[in-house]
Order: sequence, then C-alpha cells, then structure tokens
Amino acid sequence: MPPPKGVSPLVLKQRREARLKDPEVRRWYENVTRGSVTTAETYPRALFLFCETTKTTPPALWKMKEEKLHRLLLDFVTHEEQRGQAGQTTVNIVKSVRSWLSHGGVVLTRPIKIHKL
Repeated sequence: MPPPKGVSPLVLKQRREARLKDPEVRRWYENVTRGSVTTAETYPRALFLFCETTKTTPPALWKMKEEKLHRLLLDFVTHEEQRGQAGQTTVNIVKSVRSWLSHGGVVLTRPIKIHKL
C-alpha cells in the first residue's frame, strides 16, 4: 500500500504519529517493526483505512465476535472490489487487520478470498 500521492512527508509523519497515540497501537507497531520496517509503516495506515471505511476502531475490533469480524471483513472486500480497488491492496489491508487482531489475541479461522487483479 503506497503512501498517498501528493501528500507531503511532514503530513504523512503527522498522520502516523496521530495513529500511534494509542499505547496499544504503538506496541503493535513496534512489534511489527521488529520483523519489517516497511510492513510496520504500511500496516497502521491500512488498519486505520479499514476502520474508517467500516466505521469502527481498532479497539472495537478486539471486542467483536469472530462471526461479526468475518462478515465485516467480507463486506469490506466486496466494497473494495466494487470500487475497483486492486486485489493486492485489499490483501494487504486484510493482512494488517489480521495482524492487529492477532496482537489482541483474536484469531480468525474462517477464510477470506480476495481476487488478485
């Protein structure tokens, strides 16, 4: 998931810092950074895009039952496909959400299929 076009590096940094104000989001980010700095820069942006699109928050995702989470992710994938979003971008967003859920001890066992355009 590339950074938004036409947005200054300063604005990107400010947005990242705003996302990382939540101590738990920061812990997750720092943990992901230990594996890959590139992934750690992408995942919070993807997670917050997912939350904005689905009108939820990262902490609220941890409180949802697996069935509701699965439906939410399926609806998100359908929404992205309908608006013509590239499949790999959607895959990366779903991976970021799964990573966040895993950080909170939530594991989704149901599959989510995504067309890779």
